[in-house]
Amino acid sequence: MIWHSTDISEVLEELKTGENGLPNGVAEQRLAHYGENVIVNEKQPSFLQRLWEQVRRKTVIALLITALISFAVSFV
Repeated sequence: MIWHSTDISEVLEELKTGENGLPNGVAEQRLAHYGENVIVNEKQPSFLQRLWEQVRRKTVIALLITALISFAVSFV
């Protein structure tokens, strides 16, 4: 459903609510059924873990080897 372009009565019917909010007891039922509206923060990887994930890729390894060869050749 496209909420912003739908008639108010259709939105209220879809969400099973009214203009004055939810009927008595419905909020508790929905809370029990769906749970709390909370974003769970997962543990973020450390800087070293993220760096290792980037460096271990084949493309990055090839670029590092190429850079080392180019650096070594520039002194010859």
